[in-house]
Amino acid sequence: MTELPDDRDFARVEAATRRARPPTGTLREAVGVFARARTPGPIAALVLLALALRLFLGPARAWELWVAPAVLIGWPLMEWAAHRWILHLRPRRVLGLRVDPYFAQAHRRHHQNPSYFPDVFLPREVVFGAFVAFFGAFTLLWDAAFAATALVFVSLAALAYEWAHFIAHTDYTPRGAYARRLVRNHRLHHYRNERNWYAFTVPHLDDWLGTGGGAADVDRSDTTRTLGQAPVPPAFTLERG
Repeated sequence: MTELPDDRDFARVEAATRRARPPTGTLREAVGVFARARTPGPIAALVLLALALRLFLGPARAWELWVAPAVLIGWPLMEWAAHRWILHLRPRRVLGLRVDPYFAQAHRRHHQNPSYFPDVFLPREVVFGAFVAFFGAFTLLWDAAFAATALVFVSLAALAYEWAHFIAHTDYTPRGAYARRLVRNHRLHHYRNERNWYAFTVPHLDDWLGTGGGAADVDRSDTTRTLGQAPVPPAFTLERG
């Protein structure tokens, strides 16, 4: 039987990753790495594209702006729910098939080495696929002009999420209390207990939804690296049992 890696093995790999990755000890360095990553640039382009499309489709309508507070409230809740219930989805058997979706495997891989920057960011295909589906759905429900307005705010929220997640995995220490709490909570999720601290852009959500707490109040988990599963290759798995 192949011996599974333990926490020391994961820690050694992560230490080597930190030595090899680009420096992010200052805000300027962190912004530079963020700007060169695989999805922040395309998401920023989506903001501009959606804004240009909305201007092309005619004058703005005041009623469209309700989408701004809707995204402001709904996006952090979606982050929390997706992190808890989708990204942490365990492999399961459905009609005799073992189903282990790629996004769940990718998130487990991220937990195995939280310092590996490529796994911090959303895959481009996920971003573009989700935004195309989102734009199509809102066009059918309302019209293309409203869909473009909504896409501007959703793209901005996605960019904020990418930054919040990325900064928690850098060597930079934010100055503001809010940002420091965001970083602290996410690091506790990775290194203290994976069953707590699911929020990203609004860390207070964990306290409101019962998944927060101070480090001393939450037991240390021995599965923060593996999420209770054996390490898996980075591919979608659909295996016949």
